[in-house]
Amino acid sequence: MNNDAVKELLNAVGALAEMSLNFYRAAINSGATREEACVLVQSLISACIYGKREDGHED
Repeated sequence: MNNDAVKELLNAVGALAEMSLNFYRAAINSGATREEACVLVQSLISACIYGKREDGHED
């Protein structure tokens, strides 16, 4: 990896971290428990990383 790729990766991880924190706080402020908010954040991160399946089928 070159320096530009490392910087781009770090920026992406930082953006995902900020987005996750905002999402967590919004879930808590909406009345979710910590456990519920964590599950929601895990789902958010998974969706950001893996995206939608291309074949259109959901599990």
